[in-house]
Amino acid sequence: MKKPILLILFTSLLLSLNNSCCRNCDDDPNPVVDPPNTGIDNPQGGDDNPPIDSNDEITLDLEGVNSIDYTKVTATSISHQNTISNNGVFDNPYEPNDIQDLPVLLLENEEILTGYYLHTLTSNKVTIDDFLFYHFKSYPRMLLKNISDNVLSSEIKILFEYEDLKSILVSSLNSNVSPLDNEIFIQSIRSFAEKDFTGKTGKDIVGDFYFEYNRNGLTSWPNEIALYASVGFIIRDKQTGEIVFGPELLKTNSIDFGLIPVVNWLQAKFGDPISRTDSFQFTESGEYEIILTNGLSGANPLLDQAVLDKNKDDFSALVISLVTAGLAKALEGDGSCNEALQNLYTTAGGFFLTQNQNPTDEQIEMFIEETGAELLSSTGDCFGGVVYAYFSAIIKSALSLLNAAADIYELRSLFKDSAIVSNINITENRFFNNNVSFGALEITDESEKEFSGVVADNLQYSITITEKGIFYDVESSETSPSSFIPDISDEGAKDLPFKYEIVSGDALIPNGPIFKTQFDGALNFNMTMGNEDSEILIYPDFESTVINQTSINLTNLENDVLVIEGNTNFGDVAINQSKEEVFTITNRSDNVMTINQIITPDGFSSVLSDGTGALIEIEPQGSKTTIIEFNPTVATPYSGTITFVNNVFQENNTITVTGNGTDENNEVDLTGYWTFLWENVATGSTTSYDSQGEVLYVVADPIGDFLYNVRFDSNGELIVTGSPESATYSNSSGLLTINVTYDRSNYIQIFSFSGTWSEQQSAFIGSGTLNSTQWSSNERIRKSSEGDANFQQLTLFK
Repeated sequence: MKKPILLILFTSLLLSLNNSCCRNCDDDPNPVVDPPNTGIDNPQGGDDNPPIDSNDEITLDLEGVNSIDYTKVTATSISHQNTISNNGVFDNPYEPNDIQDLPVLLLENEEILTGYYLHTLTSNKVTIDDFLFYHFKSYPRMLLKNISDNVLSSEIKILFEYEDLKSILVSSLNSNVSPLDNEIFIQSIRSFAEKDFTGKTGKDIVGDFYFEYNRNGLTSWPNEIALYASVGFIIRDKQTGEIVFGPELLKTNSIDFGLIPVVNWLQAKFGDPISRTDSFQFTESGEYEIILTNGLSGANPLLDQAVLDKNKDDFSALVISLVTAGLAKALEGDGSCNEALQNLYTTAGGFFLTQNQNPTDEQIEMFIEETGAELLSSTGDCFGGVVYAYFSAIIKSALSLLNAAADIYELRSLFKDSAIVSNINITENRFFNNNVSFGALEITDESEKEFSGVVADNLQYSITITEKGIFYDVESSETSPSSFIPDISDEGAKDLPFKYEIVSGDALIPNGPIFKTQFDGALNFNMTMGNEDSEILIYPDFESTVINQTSINLTNLENDVLVIEGNTNFGDVAINQSKEEVFTITNRSDNVMTINQIITPDGFSSVLSDGTGALIEIEPQGSKTTIIEFNPTVATPYSGTITFVNNVFQENNTITVTGNGTDENNEVDLTGYWTFLWENVATGSTTSYDSQGEVLYVVADPIGDFLYNVRFDSNGELIVTGSPESATYSNSSGLLTINVTYDRSNYIQIFSFSGTWSEQQSAFIGSGTLNSTQWSSNERIRKSSEGDANFQQLTLFK
């Protein structure tokens, strides 16, 4: 139950520290404090802080410490071990070295009681603050924070429990015991190590990552990534599989290995050499893959092995640094000790390589203990006397501080972020052609490609090109596998180069010869109409399977005798419905032009489609309009050529029309009031039945009284008065039919209507009949000579 209890204590303390981190602190993140002298090997100097001579005596000026038994304590450095007088005075045991700044330890029974760093002293006196600083600085995890002594000293002094920690330290020394035996003291240091000093919390890391592409082929990337384990990538030719760059290993920014001298030294001395860059320049045309992985890509064994080796080296250097409290470099100089360190480095790497699943905290802690025991044994073999006593005490102290989950957080995170637990594998595709780099492109081209006008008209052809932009959210937490979550967006593909070629004609291009897309991906190609008709080809200055060349035609209307203008795209129209477009026909000749037929394709019609309608005569330099109707009968795209047959000009007398028939039911909304209008074509007369906007038609009985009617009410419901035998209607796909039958004792009346919806006129247009077996002289709608009233054209409109 020891570890769960420690974790609970740690969590509680951490929460309390987060809620109240200091006494009497304000909003200033960098409070002014009296900084300790910084540097290595007696850096003090100046009139106020004269250098401490290594032969000077050191005095322990410990406020509140009055019952410590100095006869059991020695002041020990890596080279000397001196006794301490009853009044706390001893010869300075520290000797400067060119390897590493080392602390002076106060040992009792070969274990660390406390210690201090000589370079932090402002005089030859050691205070409780100097001892407190040592315990924080020597905590193994604190070494990974890469915090300057000034910052560390300042942060300690603004802790909420600062005075309490000093009291614990004083009480412990008075009892000749280490303050590390006090659980509150240890947990305070552990909690302090969890603080964010560099902008990285160490937990619940959320960062981002992306490759940045320059249009000229330069690819760059961030030099750090928010993970503990290594991530690498390669760039390879997708067709040949040849690696053109890499393997490249990204620097992890959660452990500042590159900034920690000891870890850096261990990796440089025993690990595989790493070289890094932050960009790559494409030079050869082709399609490329950028493959990024944390070790199990399967795409390239060299990449996977490079990531694995880097994780192995990081793990080895981290274990040894933690076990030696960051002082491993001081072991350099003796051949057998160097060999022992190398063996330990290899052993630690072997432990990492043999893990096929995430090890438990207990397994990691056990390995650390074994590493520490092996290091102690090796140190005893290659060093003796004071050196062994010094390192023996440091290693034992470090091991005592590496027995809780919080103490091995970085090691656990290294396993968790690696391919042992997390699966990070992404692939991006990149194209490089004719010195142009681009990703996945999409083009939107809705611009006209057929232009007409007169000389000096300014015209513009426009398209928009988008490019897939990929960013990754780097997600990591203490318990969940780490991952790269892609965020894909469509971005304007700027700076894509285009060229043009004038195939024929004399159109003017005001700019060029290369056009580039703008920041939003828009390409605006400006042209000026010349004297002649022109054809222009626009094409990308690079090969792409998405963007092809486009042909633009410019027609000078001044050169054409017959000009036809109007909207040639009828769009979507439901089957059995119709849509009309008005076209203007201009005669630029000096003769009267007669349009004697308009030949239309399937689905389109005109009054002159069959050549029987009224001719269209156009005076010289004059214009007239005509209607083209689109009436699809099946759900399919329609297209074709309409030819305007005339007596003057048989060139450029056609237009191409398009439309799309849809199978949507498209019932017309019948709500509201409707007016019913009928026209007798024979007489040319029209009659409208409105009756306050509701009546469709009125049926008169033989007596002449208007007893009943048929109408749609404001809710779109068919209302029939007079008790008909039957009354039905259908409203489907734009076709409205109405049938009403009245069966009287002396006659039968039947009214029918069928009309098709016209979007152009917002009305049902059709025909109807009114049949009766008996009529009187005062009927409202008189019968025709056949005895029936034939409504040759009926219109129902709102």
